[in-house]
Amino acid sequence: MIRKALFAATVCSLLATTLPVHAAEPMDLKLGLWETTVTTNISGSPMPESTLKQMSPEQRARFEAAMKKRAADGPKAHTTRTCLTKEKLNRPFDKQGESGNGKCTNTLVTATRTVQDYKIQCTGPQAHSGVMHMEAQSPERFKSTVKMTSSRNTVNVELNGRWVAADCGKEKG
Repeated sequence: MIRKALFAATVCSLLATTLPVHAAEPMDLKLGLWETTVTTNISGSPMPESTLKQMSPEQRARFEAAMKKRAADGPKAHTTRTCLTKEKLNRPFDKQGESGNGKCTNTLVTATRTVQDYKIQCTGPQAHSGVMHMEAQSPERFKSTVKMTSSRNTVNVELNGRWVAADCGKEKG
């Protein structure tokens, strides 16, 4: 349960970072169905100390055991499929991301057809900040790295995407 919640929180924070920032020219990537493998490595605690203090001794022991297991297991990889449309390629950040009860903004640092870099700043109770580097290795492959840091933890994410097909099938929009 904790692992699923942690992964969901990480994915929600990164949804806005899996595609390039709106720029004068979009990245050189094919439209259609993409498969992306996301490898996540988290160091530190996903919960604030105040939440841990509210747990019963049994709950806290289970949580700490799960965190030790997570550290021993190493980075986790998950593969998803998404449809990259022209609209998403040209304007993926029209809706700035939400993070916990806060808001995330993305600042474009570099934008070319093959490389995009930006800074991410999220405010609110779970404030965190980070950087992302995305590279279109070819029109059919991209690689991206994201590093997010908060007062409690650091999340390092590597995304490797490959184009699958022009037709998105059931993965519309």
